[in-house]
Amino acid sequence: MNYGRIAPWYRPLSRVVFGNTLIQAQRLALEALPADGRVLIAGGGDGELLKYLSHWTGAIDFVEISGEMIRLAQRQAVRPVRWFEQDIFDFRPDGTYNTILFPFLLDNFLPKEAEILIARLPSFLQQKGQVIIIDYTETPNVWQKILLRSMYLFFRAVADVRARALPPIKKIMQENGFCLSRAFSLYGGFIEVKYYHR
Repeated sequence: MNYGRIAPWYRPLSRVVFGNTLIQAQRLALEALPADGRVLIAGGGDGELLKYLSHWTGAIDFVEISGEMIRLAQRQAVRPVRWFEQDIFDFRPDGTYNTILFPFLLDNFLPKEAEILIARLPSFLQQKGQVIIIDYTETPNVWQKILLRSMYLFFRAVADVRARALPPIKKIMQENGFCLSRAFSLYGGFIEVKYYHR
């Protein structure tokens, strides 16, 4: 899975479909960051959310598999960031984090892949750390079901995404000792921001 081939067009495409909702969801997640400390942004894409961290005083590690996305993200950064151009499954942190942020990443994985990644998260977190997941969710809305299936077909073709449906993230998080502390919905419930603690 690598979005490098469509990196320059990813944001314009997302805005055609969702308007500013995706960045609104990310900005909502950023409001939960502690005043300082360390945050890991996993699968940060083109890094648009970074430009909203100008007044935040903590440390940022940004992990993204696509070199082209990293280059786009570096133009957005308004404060120092440590960049890691690698697969999140290969990433080994040199410390622990107050917050791990997944902005529209986990929907790309098969259930087993999501299980492997989430099982590693406790070793990444400080004792009272949080995991914030921004992603799509299944709804009973027929149009949203069609949209989700269309997105998977498109990204399978252009970014080698192997998943065909959303992995059961809530279940996997619970199995690894995480509790959902709060959640927000946008875009008619199709996009959710979820906050987990151990």
